[in-house]
Amino acid sequence: MSKSDVTGMILAGGKSRRMGREKLFLDIGGQPLFERVFYPLRMVFDDILIVANDQKRFERYQVPLVSDIYPGSALGGLYSGLMHAATPWGFVCAADMPFVNLSLIRYLLTQTTNYDIVVPVSEQGVEPLFACYSKRCLPAMEQALENRQYKIIDVWETLRVCEVPMTQLRHLPAIETAFINLNREEDVHYSHQLLTPKRG
Repeated sequence: MSKSDVTGMILAGGKSRRMGREKLFLDIGGQPLFERVFYPLRMVFDDILIVANDQKRFERYQVPLVSDIYPGSALGGLYSGLMHAATPWGFVCAADMPFVNLSLIRYLLTQTTNYDIVVPVSEQGVEPLFACYSKRCLPAMEQALENRQYKIIDVWETLRVCEVPMTQLRHLPAIETAFINLNREEDVHYSHQLLTPKRG
């Protein structure tokens, strides 16, 4: 599949409840957290959109901004982004993942043939917010949201899902940091440790 068939979608509508403070513009390694997602995705995809409820904070990035059609859940944000994408596929990335792995994205895109969803599986489990989704998913997502079912993986029962295990991904550079997301202060501290050059 060509990258021109895919829109990069950044979910930036979370409320940072577990962090206890606004996190998307925290300085992480000398760069705002959000930009550590935005600029790598721009290197891969011609089309980018941001799903955010407070859109003014993102206007300077000069890409389409989308509000949640069904506010309050990651599934709602994913549905909104995919609905507005001008391409048959979307690649979703949560806005709090500071180590976006371009090699992993490119590999996932090679696995989309005959599937509706391609999702990596890390040691923590499936990673639905760093995954590829076809627009064919929209009816199942809409039905789930109408029924107030908000777990992304619950939508998968009627769709063709390719779960890509770590055994297929270990050859990729820096795969060990690819799925880090910043939900707690400890995560921020750990990310700073990873980005600080070791002495000696």
